Amino acid sequence: MKIGLYDRWLSTMGGGERYALTIAAHLAKAHAVTVLSHTPVRAGDIAARLRLDLSGIDFCAVPLRPPAELGRVAAQYDLFINASHQNFVPPLARRNALVVFFPARPPSGIVRRIRRATAPRIERWARLPRPAEGVYGSETVFDVHAHGLGQTAAFDLPAWPRPVTVRMALAAAAPSVTGAELRLDEKTVDEIALSESGRFYAVTVTAPAGARTLSIHARGSRTDGPLWLYATPPQADHLRGRLFRRLFDQTWPNLGDRIRNSLPPNLGAIAAGYDLIWAISAFTQRWIAAYWDLPSTILYPPVDVRQFAPHSKRPQILSVGRFFAHNHNKKHLVMIEQFRALVDAGLTGWELHLAGGSTAGAQHQDYLRRVHAAAQGYPIHVHVDIAHSRLVDLYGSSSIYWHASGYGEDEARHPARFEHFGITAVEAMAAGCAPVLIGRGGLAELVRHGEDGYLWYTTDELRGHTLRLIQDSALRSRIAQAALVSSRRFDVAAFEAGVDRSLAPLLSGIA
Repeated sequence: MKIGLYDRWLSTMGGGERYALTIAAHLAKAHAVTVLSHTPVRAGDIAARLRLDLSGIDFCAVPLRPPAELGRVAAQYDLFINASHQNFVPPLARRNALVVFFPARPPSGIVRRIRRATAPRIERWARLPRPAEGVYGSETVFDVHAHGLGQTAAFDLPAWPRPVTVRMALAAAAPSVTGAELRLDEKTVDEIALSESGRFYAVTVTAPAGARTLSIHARGSRTDGPLWLYATPPQADHLRGRLFRRLFDQTWPNLGDRIRNSLPPNLGAIAAGYDLIWAISAFTQRWIAAYWDLPSTILYPPVDVRQFAPHSKRPQILSVGRFFAHNHNKKHLVMIEQFRALVDAGLTGWELHLAGGSTAGAQHQDYLRRVHAAAQGYPIHVHVDIAHSRLVDLYGSSSIYWHASGYGEDEARHPARFEHFGITAVEAMAAGCAPVLIGRGGLAELVRHGEDGYLWYTTDELRGHTLRLIQDSALRSRIAQAALVSSRRFDVAAFEAGVDRSLAPLLSGIA
C-alpha cells in the first residue's frame, strides 16, 4: 500500500513532527511510506534529532504551493495522512486521515468574517511577489532565512502600474552551482556568478510595468537533490511593500503569517471530507466538535518514556517549555513570581529550574530577557537551548514538576492559548517527578488529582500543593511513583496500537 504523509513544518523538528514521523515509522513496517514536505531534510539528521528509526521511510520535497493546490499530490496515494498544522489539503486519496493538533476556528461572527475576508485583500493590496514554480520551503541557511530553489524557479509578480525595483540575494546550494540567470517574462535581464560557496550575492532587478514573472535559472552541474540555489524572499521596493513589511514582518509577525497563509473559507467542508480525524487530546476533540461539528478519535502523542528515569532526587522544581511570547506562552513569569513568593515566605533549600529552547524574533528575545531579570536574586536557574542529555538529567534529578500554560487565559475566547496535551509533563512523570499541573486544557487529562499528581486553578493552590509535597517526603515519593506508572499510558507502544486500531476500518477494503 502506498501511504503519503504531509507535514509542511517538517524542518522545524518539533513535537508535531515527532508525532507525524512516529506514525510514518510504524506504518513503514508494512507499507511504502513517503513523507512529504517543502524543505528537503536529511533523514539521518531528523532521525537523530527526534530519536526515531526512519530507515524505512522515503522523504520527498515538493515545491511550495498553497494547500488547495496539493490535492493532486494527495491523490497519488492509497492513504493520505495530513499531519500539517492548519494546512487544509483537499482529501483526494482513496482513504484520508487528518491529524489535528488544534482546530482552526471557522469564520463565524461578523468580526472573524471580516478578518478572514480582509487578510487576502491586504496581501493583494501590498502587491508582493509570490512563489510560483520550483520554489521550496524556507529555512535558515548561512545565517540567512531563505527559500530553496530548483534548477528553474519562478516568482509571480503583481500587476504594477510602473517600474519597480525588486531586491533579493542568491547563494549556491552546492559548490557545483556556478551562477544564475535572471529573467523577466523569459527575457534575460541579469547573469551573476556564484563563485564563493556559503555566500549570498545581492541581486537587484528593475521590473517594468506589467511584468508578471521573475524566473531564476541555475547554472552548473548539481545532481544531488532538488535544490540548486537559496534565495531570500524577493522584496518589491515600493511604498505598499515597505509598509507591509514594517507592519507585518516587524511589528506584528504572527498576524503577517496569518495574512500570507490565510485559512480557506470552506475549511470545515475540507475537514469533513477526511475519513478519519485524529485529535491529540480530549480537549482538542471537544473543540473539533465545537468548531467543525465533526467526530474525531483521540490519539494521544507518543512519549518515549523509556529514556527517562528517576535518579538522585534533589530539592528542585522543574518546568520545561520553549521561551516565547504570546499565544500558548508557558507562563514562566507566573512560575517565577510564585516561587519567589514561596522563598519570601520562608522556603529554603529548594531551587526552581526553567528549561527550554529559545525563539528567534525581537519580541521573543525580549521575553527571555524579562525571564532572566525576574529570576535574579533567587535560587532560580534558566537553562536555554541545553543539550538533550542535560535535559534528561534535569528531569531525573528534579522532585516536582510545574506546568502553568494557560493561566489567566479565557478558554471560551482563546482555547488555543492552552496546552493541548503536555508532552513535557509526561516526560517529567516518567522521570519520577511529582506533577503539579494547571487543571486546564489537555494537562487536566494527564493526572488524577491526589493520586498521581495535583491539579491547580489558582496560584494559591499552586503554592499550597507544592508546599504539601515539599513538607511530606513520603507523600512526594508516593505521588512520584504513581506518576511514573501512569506515564506508561502514553508510551510509543500505546500510540502505535492506537494507530492500528483507528486505521483498521479505513484500510480493510484497500489491497
